[in-house]
Amino acid sequence: MGELVALSWKRVDTDNGTIRIAYGQAKDRSLTEPKTSRSRRTIKLPPFAVSALKAYKAKQKLASEAPWSDDTFVFQDEFGRPIRVADISGDFRPIAKRAGLGEEVHPHTLRHTYASLALKAGVPITTVSANLGHNNTTTTMGVYGHHIPATEDAAAVAIQRAIGGDK
Repeated sequence: MGELVALSWKRVDTDNGTIRIAYGQAKDRSLTEPKTSRSRRTIKLPPFAVSALKAYKAKQKLASEAPWSDDTFVFQDEFGRPIRVADISGDFRPIAKRAGLGEEVHPHTLRHTYASLALKAGVPITTVSANLGHNNTTTTMGVYGHHIPATEDAAAVAIQRAIGGDK
């Protein structure tokens, strides 16, 4: 969450559909360097996220009373500071509940959801790991590689094809 709240518009490239993670947020709201070199990364976004960011940016520009620049934080408070990580869960839970996701869903759940869905969709573990900023795939699998039963059939078919069978 700290990486998201530290994100400024100059690190969002809607033309190429990427965001560049360069900072996180400390408890005192200051921006901090990422923990590892792998944490500093560029993430390719799906088209729906790019569209949502474009619309949000346009809305944010219109609503801004202060001069707007690419240094503006994507998620900021009324004073132009990045919102506090601690405030996200409190704001997120009622939204999740209204969306029918349940009260136990919190922002970090979205990270788990991304990882699990990406792995289920066949995104290589190395890509998922890089997007999450992990130093190695072992960390990714240990934390996010929940057993996905629906992939068992696909794995069996893939092995069958790999050894020359069509069925």
